[in-house]
Amino acid sequence: MEEPVRVKSKDIIDRLREHMLNHLEETYKVTYAPARYIVHLHPDDHDHLSGFFSKVREGAINALNDDLEVLNRNARPTGLLTGFLDRFKLREVEEMRYALAGQEWDIDFAPDNGAEIPQGEMEIESRLDIDFRTAEYGDGSKTINVVKRYSADGTSRSTEAGKSYSSSRNIFARIKVTYEDPNKGEDVLEMTKSEITIGRGRQADLRLDAPEDVSRVHIHIRCNENNRQFEIKDTSLLGITVNGNQIEGKGVWVALSPKAIISLADKVILEFAAANHA
Repeated sequence: MEEPVRVKSKDIIDRLREHMLNHLEETYKVTYAPARYIVHLHPDDHDHLSGFFSKVREGAINALNDDLEVLNRNARPTGLLTGFLDRFKLREVEEMRYALAGQEWDIDFAPDNGAEIPQGEMEIESRLDIDFRTAEYGDGSKTINVVKRYSADGTSRSTEAGKSYSSSRNIFARIKVTYEDPNKGEDVLEMTKSEITIGRGRQADLRLDAPEDVSRVHIHIRCNENNRQFEIKDTSLLGITVNGNQIEGKGVWVALSPKAIISLADKVILEFAAANHA
């Protein structure tokens, strides 16, 4: 009888490193790495590794620290303007610094009792929230939550992105992101404020790994907390469609249905679902 494919300790560590490197958040001169991770496993994989998670956590933290050290060692001057000014000796080189978005790495392991994750695969949930140990969820602070599914060897991702497992925060909506480049996989992001911006720029609440066709702040989405009605506003150069219909008028709030397919410049697809319709 053929042995089942199992998730191994090294698989988890490798996928955590990949996930961290793919979900860095850049600010002015500092790029932050998510500090919080939950690794969701098939119950059999979870039971198989039960009792050894402390060693997996220790190895992952050492590897993630090494990766941050390498990023800082190889840091480059930030931005075209900096390079221009340096060329004419107008100021010294500014380097990007990489830091942890939190006081310490926080890595947990959970069994998928909903039986959605196949044996041999895992879902990694990361949260970018510096004040998570002291702030009350739902207080309007910026939190980015990403869930991504990986095969054990990292060579493929399921076509179905994972869902969020957290229930302690005020979540207005969940947004599944599909990129034009299939190698980027899929993300699931959470809307934890009543109004958010989405785009490829670092000033966006939900930042996308998207080409330049997607504006730095491409759209705004807001929710009326009294009646839970959503609206969307296009602030982009190349426009958006909602459920296949072009949105006319820049900077104008338009009603957004609880479930909608939003296309950003025909490069990124957002599957929007209000929390009570997800």
